[in-house]
Amino acid sequence: MGSKINLLRISIATVGMFLFSIGLANAQDNGLSGTIVVPGDIKPKLADAVKIDVVPAQENITVKKPAMTYTTDPYLVPSLTYKTKLQAFGLKNVPLPELQKCFVKGGFGNYTNIYGELFYNTLRNRTDLFSVDIKHLSGDANNTNTNNNSTIVKNSGFSTNSFDAFGSHIFAGKYSLSASFGDRRDANHFYATIPDSLKPNLSDYQAFNDFHAKLNFENTGADSGKLRYKIGVGFNSFVDYYKTSESDVNIGAKFDEPLNGNHIVADGSYDAMTYKTTENTVDRSILKINVGYDFKTGIFRAHLGFKTANEKDSTHTFFHFYPDVRLETDLVEKYLTVLAGITGGLENNTFRSFAYENPFIVSDPLLRNTNNNFSLFGGIKGSFSSNSSFLLTAAFKNYQNLNFYVQDTTDRRKYAIVYDNGTSDLNLHGELAWSFMENLDLSTKIDLNSYHVASLKQAYERPGFQWMLTGNYNLEHKIVFGGDLFYEGSRYAADLGEKTITTLKPFVDMNAHVSYAFDNVKGLKVFIELNNIFGYQYMIWNNYPVRGFQIVGGAMFSFL
Repeated sequence: MGSKINLLRISIATVGMFLFSIGLANAQDNGLSGTIVVPGDIKPKLADAVKIDVVPAQENITVKKPAMTYTTDPYLVPSLTYKTKLQAFGLKNVPLPELQKCFVKGGFGNYTNIYGELFYNTLRNRTDLFSVDIKHLSGDANNTNTNNNSTIVKNSGFSTNSFDAFGSHIFAGKYSLSASFGDRRDANHFYATIPDSLKPNLSDYQAFNDFHAKLNFENTGADSGKLRYKIGVGFNSFVDYYKTSESDVNIGAKFDEPLNGNHIVADGSYDAMTYKTTENTVDRSILKINVGYDFKTGIFRAHLGFKTANEKDSTHTFFHFYPDVRLETDLVEKYLTVLAGITGGLENNTFRSFAYENPFIVSDPLLRNTNNNFSLFGGIKGSFSSNSSFLLTAAFKNYQNLNFYVQDTTDRRKYAIVYDNGTSDLNLHGELAWSFMENLDLSTKIDLNSYHVASLKQAYERPGFQWMLTGNYNLEHKIVFGGDLFYEGSRYAADLGEKTITTLKPFVDMNAHVSYAFDNVKGLKVFIELNNIFGYQYMIWNNYPVRGFQIVGGAMFSFL
């Protein structure tokens, strides 16, 4: 039996195909310690705060379902997407929540925003889980509401409709098979506030249809000390209103082989993509293979490995190699950890990823992958007490083909993609999270970026300073208050030829939400969402002002 295990280890190290790496975040996973005693399949985490222009924030629904983001306007400020890197606090004696089989939720607000959702899932059992989620969001296409005595966001109407299904089954207590599929359609208008003389006689309408499906198999119940693996395949089809299409088939795998109390980890993926515009068709592919060794001794932990990426399209083939080293040690156990390392990687840029980041993109953007040549980082993390955590890092990054958005000269309402041939970025990042008692959570994040570009004049549409404060207060599990306050510094914007460069002003914004659960009507909650409370008309993209103050109110009813 021992020889078979050794042979398996040798095979994994030799072949190294379809391997998924642990990445930078894993070097930060050991900063806090504590006892977690949970009598069920619960993984408490600090909630993510995501800034979106108008967003009915998700309720704390006690159902096991895929992560979802609610919005009432599709235009987000991409740089404000916030996901904490800090660990959740340790919890003890957490009761199993009462699962609900189904809920319906709906709301209505100014700008004729309409929101509705239906969600269903099976109740808790040992082997099976199935869920379905259907959502609708829309707003008036010709609204001319006024704010601060000025008319804004005319023709900024939109709609989003989505369907998602997920199912999983556990075999013999050791293996799990899961599958998901869904379809989403987003529609919007190019409502840029520019003179009519700069608007060509072209349609101002755009729509994206996104179909996706995944299948995963893993040995979730493998015995301690045995090989753990996960293998998956996925398909995605993305098409816009002007018949530009992109299809992607992805195959991937991840392995974790214990070795003398440590781990050999490896992962990989292969993406085969076809990108079609009205002018041509481009076939693209990326093969990634990553291998590493995780070990720890006393207060010292390390990941030693490498990453590789082989990208290919109709005109060229490139091979990339990156070191992947992450080190950390405890200066004060449980309270202060020092970390450092160097890594890199290839980011797959697609029409789909650009369209979700900026829905005002041209229909045939130039696609190139962004090569992070290296990222050298260091910092500290830890906690001040059992209910707090912090993270401070500094990183110097070097990129090839980092993408930037500039306004297309043919149609100033749309954004083209340009790439810089040598970008460096010095990033200073900080996070602090604090849990007061059991019902109040606060967290804050700050980012400072100093970009230096080689072939462009400025780092367009990328802010140098960002700050966010978010919090939630739960009063006896009946009334929930929450909100976000954030600030973003100035940015540069330009046209495709960089003949006109504009400085976009910094802005501050605030969102808030409150919900109330009725005692006499079990399962009924009402909510109110307040967005852009200050009503500032800042630009989410150049010539695209955010909607003014918005309010959305509604109700949710849960069925057991």
